[in-house]
Amino acid sequence: MEIKTINHDYFQKSKLFFYPTLGIRKGQSVSLIETFVGWDDKISINDNILICLYYLRKDPEFMSFEKNKLLNNKYFKEFFEVEDDRGAYLFDLRDYAQDWPHFIAGKYSKFSSKLKNQIINFQPRNSVNYAYVNSFVYPEKYFGIYKELLNIDLKTLVEVGELCDKPNLDKEILKAHIKSLDFKSISS
Repeated sequence: MEIKTINHDYFQKSKLFFYPTLGIRKGQSVSLIETFVGWDDKISINDNILICLYYLRKDPEFMSFEKNKLLNNKYFKEFFEVEDDRGAYLFDLRDYAQDWPHFIAGKYSKFSSKLKNQIINFQPRNSVNYAYVNSFVYPEKYFGIYKELLNIDLKTLVEVGELCDKPNLDKEILKAHIKSLDFKSISS
């Protein structure tokens, strides 16, 4: 697949660039709602924590997924139930601490080879996303294509050096309240 258009809509950068580190492949009926790199005043964007938000379910498929893919993940740190029957699963990505400042600065081409490989290998090779993701982490190979699509000069692209915009840190911050237990209903 090749790049033919430029998508100007915002997409969650933490999902594209850090979710692949967890090794959780698509295929089940369990769907990730969204990912975040911070949480209001609870987790700073500099803490190297990836927050994955899922709808909580009681069926065997979800229970198995939660146990095997989330709770037993080597990066799993903590779980919180939040409002609207959702769960926030926190993953400690200190192994990628050197990549975190590049993520925040939108310098995806500066990621480590390890992270770049995980990001690219997470995408199906025959998907259109594969080409886009490749262009985000190896932009120099795609300057000519983007020059034509954006109708700008090559010098400008080379100066900018990146083909994907910075993360919108406001959108990358989870805004949810931890669900508290209702002690009245327990005691009655």
